[in-house]
Amino acid sequence: EIKSRFYQPRTDREERIAIIEVGGTVGDIESQPFLEAIRQFQHEVGHENAILIHVTLIPYLKASGELKTKPTQQSVKELQAMGLWPDVLVCRSEYPIDQGMRDKIALFCNVPESHVLQNLCDRVVLLNHGEKLEEGSPKAMVDMYKQLLVNQDPINTDKNGNQEEERDIVAQEMSGSWKSNFQVNPDTLEYGEKLAEIVDFAVFDSNGRITNTIEKGSRFQIKMKILFHEAIQDPIGAYTFKDTRGTEITGTNTMFEKAYIRPPKAGETCVITFEQKMDLQGGEYLISFGCTGYRDGDFHVFHRLYDACNITVVSTKNTVGFYDMNSKVTVEQD
Repeated sequence: EIKSRFYQPRTDREERIAIIEVGGTVGDIESQPFLEAIRQFQHEVGHENAILIHVTLIPYLKASGELKTKPTQQSVKELQAMGLWPDVLVCRSEYPIDQGMRDKIALFCNVPESHVLQNLCDRVVLLNHGEKLEEGSPKAMVDMYKQLLVNQDPINTDKNGNQEEERDIVAQEMSGSWKSNFQVNPDTLEYGEKLAEIVDFAVFDSNGRITNTIEKGSRFQIKMKILFHEAIQDPIGAYTFKDTRGTEITGTNTMFEKAYIRPPKAGETCVITFEQKMDLQGGEYLISFGCTGYRDGDFHVFHRLYDACNITVVSTKNTVGFYDMNSKVTVEQD
């Protein structure tokens, strides 16, 4: 049944080349019938008429700061035990593979060095409802994607327009309700006395656009709007970043930054803006918001929103740990 589909033409015209993809992970019991079908198919048509391309992962270990080839060697070994000998290896990795590592993979996986290829993403295609809009560098396409999120046309936008004017327009459009233009976590954990309430929040990129995607190395803003239902002595606004495992990584508040809020009256609102440079490594993060403070001399938690939104940090270079020290490296040799 599986092999019969390999021979079925997709169109009325004669088919000369069939591209057959087997998903999953080598060694999974679910994929074994399909891999056996591939083995039999290659035997039937002849090895000279079929090429096996194995897509494999070269993981990067942040703790040691190195790429590892063992998973690739192991998956190739598993394939060979099934009677499948890859002709080409396509290696997926976060960083370029040097010549020494390429030679090592070729030696232990029994393929020519010229057949060890690397899949690095340097071009991105931007799609909107299945329609291709543009193609270009990751940074350019992320910027255009942000415009799509706020219902702007990224293709016909005047790229030579005044940037400050664009920021003002975007800020005016979003001033009504930031959250309505922002992806908020529906599973946000919320608690507090609600004497003061966080009624709105969002993240803004360096162009003033509301977004859940920030480019590493760029400046961005976190804004939160607080509505005070009663008079509060010394309110404090705060945010924290956590990784997807729940580890708190960084954060700050108005007290630490010495940006004190004057004692508000009931019914007043306050907008707090935290502006900073994104130095976290590329990846997924969660932002939490809080409003605490003092009332009648006692500390109170007025409102907290845990894991209120997800932030994706886009990076073309990662280092070890959570932060990039932005080191300037020079090498001197004889």
